[in-house]
Amino acid sequence: MTKSGRDKPRRIHALAMVILLIVAAFVPSTAMAEVKPPLRMRLEHRSLRGRSGGPIPVRIKLEYNLPQMMEGDLELKIYNSDQTPEDLIAVMTYEGIVLQSNDYFFDVVLPPFEHSRNRQYLVEGWFVTDKERISLSRDPKNPFETTELLSINPWDRATLMCSVSGAADFQQPSDNRRFLNSSLRLNNYNPLEQKRQDSDVPLIDTVRVQDHATSWDAIELPEDPLQLCSFDLVLLADGALSRLDAAQLTALTTWVRAGGSLCVLPDDRSLKGPHLQFLQTMFERSDDADLHLTLNDDGELVVISSRNSPVVNRMFGLGRVTLLPAVDEMSSILKDAALGEVVAHLWKVHKASPIRQGKPWSGLNPVEAAKRAGMQITPLPNGQFQVPDPGGYGQSSFGGGSRSQQSCWMKPGSPRISG
Repeated sequence: MTKSGRDKPRRIHALAMVILLIVAAFVPSTAMAEVKPPLRMRLEHRSLRGRSGGPIPVRIKLEYNLPQMMEGDLELKIYNSDQTPEDLIAVMTYEGIVLQSNDYFFDVVLPPFEHSRNRQYLVEGWFVTDKERISLSRDPKNPFETTELLSINPWDRATLMCSVSGAADFQQPSDNRRFLNSSLRLNNYNPLEQKRQDSDVPLIDTVRVQDHATSWDAIELPEDPLQLCSFDLVLLADGALSRLDAAQLTALTTWVRAGGSLCVLPDDRSLKGPHLQFLQTMFERSDDADLHLTLNDDGELVVISSRNSPVVNRMFGLGRVTLLPAVDEMSSILKDAALGEVVAHLWKVHKASPIRQGKPWSGLNPVEAAKRAGMQITPLPNGQFQVPDPGGYGQSSFGGGSRSQQSCWMKPGSPRISG
């Protein structure tokens, strides 16, 4: 072979390399790399533990940093454990979302599980515009991949308070709302918890009532009473009441009547007729002429009563409502027995409980409590005893007498949910 023949493959290889370099110089770098999706979705579970038996509060974050405005609907397909037509719980659509340059946050309530523990809760997300249907999957190669929300062990007992604010920065509570978020916890009266604090012996979490409070923007409070069932207690403070519309007020009324607990701190400056009517329906009674509610010219609530700054506890249907006075320092008037009465009322604790005097609930076991109450104890063949509940309301943990909250089941009424 001649020298020119041996050099021919080298010249071809060199020419190919030159062509590749030229092409690379004119092709944008974004085309050479993996294309990132224009929009991503992240879900944050707003309930920490023990709420697997009811609807699930979730914060949705849509990550979008492009300068172009994009408007469309968020579509969520909710699957119960398996991504099959048989396990499709619902299709939820949130319409009219406008994205531009910044991430988009909002709080929603998702339907409850049908399965129990150790199962997955799957959410398939799409953002639908007039021109395209964008997958919100974490894997661009698999647009139907779901986002998982783990279910929760049912033996982890917990409560969840929805602390609603009308302030622009609803995540930063005022002193009064911060005080109520902490002081309305039932576990503050747990005698076993106080023993743990007074000794060096650790106490396992299963003997505690896990109390959690989540901050919620008043504008996003659900208009469907079924969705409010994801909370045990709703607190309206920091100007929240005046931000609620008629549909939200109706949902709250229905939810409380079905067994919910509502605490209202009317520290608003712009209450209107519907808000006053809501409070009058909840708190005024024909057999109590000592309480009358009205508004002054500035839209502030005026409580007409013979008592100074009264705390009003009422039963409403199966639920409980509490009206607090709009004072500058709530901790100065709501303490000891006054605070215990509010906590016991909202959590449906029986009237004989020491909580109503601001003391820990009884640490007696059911047998001892029944003997002291003069109840009849029946020995059983297996060495156990049959003991009536001292409170008369069914089972109560650690002799505390905390009555089980009424289950609240209502037909969904939101037209945005299908499936």
